[in-house]
Amino acid sequence: MVVTTPVFIQTLINLGPLTTTFTPAPSCATKTDAVSIGIPFPPQDSLVPFGSPPGSCTKPPELGGCVPDGAKMDAQFKDKDPLQFVTTGPEIYYHSPGVACPSGWTTQGAITKQADGKVVNPKGIFTPLPIFNASDPMTRGNNVVPPATALVSALDPGETAAICCPTGGWYMVVGLACMSKLPEDRFPVPTAQCMVVPTDTAGHSSNDGNYIDGKVTTSIVVDGVTHTSAVLLTPTYSGKGTVTEMAWQPGQTDKLAMITVVPGVVLAQTPLSRCGPAALTLVRLAGWRSLSRRRSWLGLRL
Repeated sequence: MVVTTPVFIQTLINLGPLTTTFTPAPSCATKTDAVSIGIPFPPQDSLVPFGSPPGSCTKPPELGGCVPDGAKMDAQFKDKDPLQFVTTGPEIYYHSPGVACPSGWTTQGAITKQADGKVVNPKGIFTPLPIFNASDPMTRGNNVVPPATALVSALDPGETAAICCPTGGWYMVVGLACMSKLPEDRFPVPTAQCMVVPTDTAGHSSNDGNYIDGKVTTSIVVDGVTHTSAVLLTPTYSGKGTVTEMAWQPGQTDKLAMITVVPGVVLAQTPLSRCGPAALTLVRLAGWRSLSRRRSWLGLRL
């Protein structure tokens, strides 16, 4: 894959090679700055981010020594205005070549693109590859092609993509982020959630919090199949936002719980890199939708 490229309005950013086993800092096991309000997501009803706790909407979590090249990601987040809306999709960070999950992490999925553009050997989160009805506007929360599909579409022939999450109760649903439920006695659901809402929405309409004023018809290729009339909703609001808090109504929190979220470590491998001493062993899968623009690495936006 190329270093940086837009794929279905999502930007893929190569953090560089990951050819040795990264060991997260011990303090990462007890970090609580990436806590979200989770809601069950069908069909397994695994909890996915639904809202942000009050006070967190303008404070991106610090990844630091918790993921490979976390400092690079932190620097990019700090350069962004958390109140600024953008017309692009979420960033997808990956390592190329990448041949090893971090210590204490395991693969949540892998997939290979053949020379003819077809994908083979899907495992985990890529089974089946998240796709969409190309004749209808996208309605998967962020109105863009699912991140897993965008990632596969960007692979070069002969490349394999794999994604890693921590072991021990962590899971992945439909995006590229790893999640884990927090103990309810220590992390109760707050009485409200914070939101970043546009300050000027004249001429724009809202779809699940993303402000759009139309759709674009384009030709896209997914799994080697060309869709000549794919319809994608396009976010066009690029103004400022303001932070507001919304209190839950009675009964709204019954199925909610707190979860912690970290970005999955995405690896891109060529046939040669897969022959290295740290070649991935594909193990098991586990079980998304992001909560706010400030955490674009989560894979989706509300």
